[in-house]
Amino acid sequence: ETVSLGVLSGPYALYIDTIESPEPIRADQSIGKKVPIHASAIGKAILASQEDDQVETVIREIPFIRLTERTITGTSQLLKELEITRLQGYATDDEESLKGLQCFATPVMNFRSEPVAGLSVAFPKYRYKDEEDRKKQFLSMLNEASRLLSIQLGANLERVLS
Repeated sequence: ETVSLGVLSGPYALYIDTIESPEPIRADQSIGKKVPIHASAIGKAILASQEDDQVETVIREIPFIRLTERTITGTSQLLKELEITRLQGYATDDEESLKGLQCFATPVMNFRSEPVAGLSVAFPKYRYKDEEDRKKQFLSMLNEASRLLSIQLGANLERVLS
């Protein structure tokens, strides 16, 4: 499936590196593409890992554009989603940016334990509709890769491992 590394750029998640799926039907997360934070697993993963004052500053800039019928459309809805993201340790995009696309993302932390990027896996939802074990494998690999990237950036191991 498609794996991407992204950063925040204003109220958007910006893809800075992508390894595309070899499948003919795959997520389009080309380098340089921007997706509004509120509709992006990478954006929500990074935002959920920030301090509350930073979150408030970023949220003020979000235009809350509706991309699909499942797109988050307001501040209170996004804050609830960020709380869920913090509790489960990863963010989701369940057809919020594009109908039929599902995505999971985890934050990448730096030596100050600040989120500097997000790592995601994106795939057509139909491909794993009833395969919870496969989704768990994706999350396990994603968590491990984010942890290793964070360690390479000097992140505090106790925070990264928790």
